[in-house]
Parts: sequence; C-alpha cells; structure tokens
Amino acid sequence: MKIHGKKIAGGHEARALKNATHGRQRSTAQESRDVVPAVEAPLPVVDRVMAAAMQTDGSAGALQHRAKQAGAKGKVHFPGEIAAVLGAAKGRREDGVIAASGAGQVDTKSDREVEIKLELHGATEAKALVALLGAPQATLAQVNVYFDAPDGSFRARGWGVRVRKENDAVVLTLKANQKSIGEFLDRNEWNGDVDKAAWADISTGHRAVGALVDALAKERGIPIPAELSLASLQALGSIETVRQVFTLPGDGAPVHLELDRTTYQDRSVIHEVEVESPASDIDRTRARLAALFAAAGIEWRVSKTTKQARFHAIRKALAGPAGR
Repeated sequence: MKIHGKKIAGGHEARALKNATHGRQRSTAQESRDVVPAVEAPLPVVDRVMAAAMQTDGSAGALQHRAKQAGAKGKVHFPGEIAAVLGAAKGRREDGVIAASGAGQVDTKSDREVEIKLELHGATEAKALVALLGAPQATLAQVNVYFDAPDGSFRARGWGVRVRKENDAVVLTLKANQKSIGEFLDRNEWNGDVDKAAWADISTGHRAVGALVDALAKERGIPIPAELSLASLQALGSIETVRQVFTLPGDGAPVHLELDRTTYQDRSVIHEVEVESPASDIDRTRARLAALFAAAGIEWRVSKTTKQARFHAIRKALAGPAGR
C-alpha cells in the first residue's frame, strides 16, 4: 500500500520510514567533533501521523491527537487508507511488542536485507564523504543491546537477536540466513516495535527478552528452530552508534546511505558506510557508491564483518582465556 508515495510495509521499508521520521523530529545534538549536526526537515502532517500510526490505539481521537501534535489546525480529514492502517494496529500490542505486519502475513521479500558495508579509515574519511553529501537528512543516536543463550547457540545457528534504542524509538530485530551476493550481504531481517517503557529493564537484563521474541515470531510467522531456547536469551552487552542518513547520489531510485560512527565495548571507534539496495539493483547501487568514493578519494574497502560479529569478537577478546 502506498500513501503519498510512501510504502507502508513490514521489514526494512517500514523501519526506514520510521527511522527517518524520528531523525527529523528529534535530531540529536553534535555527538562528537567528527559528526555534523542534523538539519531538521519538517514533514507533512499526513506523513508524521502515518509514521506514528503503529504507536496509537487506533481510535479516531488518537489520530486527531497525532495530527494536532504534527501541527494541524482544527479537525483533519485523512484518506481512508490511514484509518485502515490504524485499525490494523489497534489492539495489536502483545507482551510489549507492536508487530510490523499482520499475523501470518509473511513476505520474505519485505523481510530481506541486502546491503553493502564499506570500511572507513577514521574521521578524516568520514568528513570527506560529508563534504560531498552535504547536510544529513537525519542524525540518529543508537544504543544496540545484543542477546544470546549462555552456550552461544543462537549465534552458532546464524541467528542474531538485538534490541535497539534509536532516538525515541525501541525496536526488536531478528536476523538469520546470512549469505553473500558478491560484495553485498543478504539475510532475513524481522523488526517489531517495543514499548519504550520496557527499555530500561531490557537494556540492563532485568527483563527477559525471550517473550518479546516469541511474540514477534508468532505474529510474523518467523521459523525459529525448535532447538533454540528463547527462555535462555540474555543480554550480553551493548554498543553505541551515531548514524547520519544521506541520499546516495546518482541516477536511479532513492537509496539511503548510512554513515556510522560506532563505539564498541572496549571503547574502540569504527567508522563505516552501510547502504541497503534492492537485490535486483545492486550493480547500479554499487556503481553509484563507487563513484562517490572515487570523488572523495577514499579507497574501496568492502567489509563482511557485521557490528554484531565485531561485538562478539571484542567480547571474546576481553574475556580472555577464562571466558573462551
């Protein structure tokens, strides 16, 4: 379904709309000298209400309240599709999770993430990209908490479990079935919004995340292997990322470029670029990205190491022989 040109769907498309909205509404201050402050960009009332739709109770009163918060004057009349989205959202909270799509409506294409990751050598190269890209569309402050069973069984089976606080939103993410398409990573990704009130307990390990994963899996029909014990999931630690979002230059459909500055648990800092692309358009996306790097004078360094993999490697190194 499309409303004013924006597709409302599960998976990374809904996440991208929500992320961009939160970044515009609540752009963070300059997190470090390496980061350019975000420029606030006002959103149309309809778009802002749509982005918040999954956080309402689905009532007409809640919709009008969102419209007033977005700057509307007086009562607002919205297209019928918005009411349909709100109606689908109504009553769909389950143990703290607002799922991203209807029960049983599994669309593996919508839940697929295809991305390329490129390493940057420090803040100097990051600044060179910003000089060409201009002001970011959004700046997002992220805290990522990773989970696994004590025996590492989820990671051993190729499953990743993460809860991310991004500006004013909290999102549960499951990833699995990672493979490569040339220089791109291809994997399944499922996302569900989490009640913000639960963040403090989740991030400190005082609330079991297994029930949230189970609720999302049932809602989305996610095939979690039976031998993986959701009850055994525990918080392992966290990393912090400041993400700047830009539009990748060049011909073709709009593609987001994400410039990340991540601080890991050993206080090391990694700068990198992530770009998601439709699987059918990776050659064009790569060409556009390569042209940008060439113009900035930055070497092309593809990375197949995800943030989660780097987190686990550092965690193992910090634990020493006793923790291995």
